[in-house]
Amino acid sequence: MESYKNYKEMIDVEDIDAVVIVSPIGFHPEMTEYALNANKHVFCEKPLGLNMNEVDTMVRQIKMHPKKIF
Repeated sequence: MESYKNYKEMIDVEDIDAVVIVSPIGFHPEMTEYALNANKHVFCEKPLGLNMNEVDTMVRQIKMHPKKIF
């Protein structure tokens, strides 16, 4: 597997089933949404976001992808 400086490129290029998100908290919602929309399973470290608005947005995104494991 290659090294990437951009997570979007890695998700788009590599033939992967899942991603593990261990980035600074402020990136968790954006990365989770991108990965789910790319049809990937997601494991995200806690906390999910910086505030409840971000967490609520993530929950809505997760529910929009019921066949993906989060």
